[in-house]
Amino acid sequence: MKKKVAYYAHSMRKYNSEIEARELAFIKSHFDGNVICPNNDLGELGSIEPYLRVVSLTSAVYATEYGDYVGSGVFDECTHAMSLNIPVYVVRVDKENDFYVLPLKSIERVYTYSTTFYGRLITE
Repeated sequence: MKKKVAYYAHSMRKYNSEIEARELAFIKSHFDGNVICPNNDLGELGSIEPYLRVVSLTSAVYATEYGDYVGSGVFDECTHAMSLNIPVYVVRVDKENDFYVLPLKSIERVYTYSTTFYGRLITE
């Protein structure tokens, strides 16, 4: 049987931080299989296309926001997964600082700053 693999879509601003480590640990405890963290497992690949190829091979995507938004990379990864009917889950933190997961219903482009656009993850 093929082992399940999930992809952790998150802002590069979280790379090598405590929050990245905490989110990744939570996702690993929530998902029954391997979890790919682009920062730890893939490194800098130059453009979004190689990351999208990896996303297309996964069983699920777990996305986190930076503030209340996602940048263009996470936006593209989530949109690509949804176009392939790969489930996307949003990891958020409650008032007690505990993580929880909601399925992604849709994603919307919210605004553009300079050459980067930002989106919002819509959950049920």
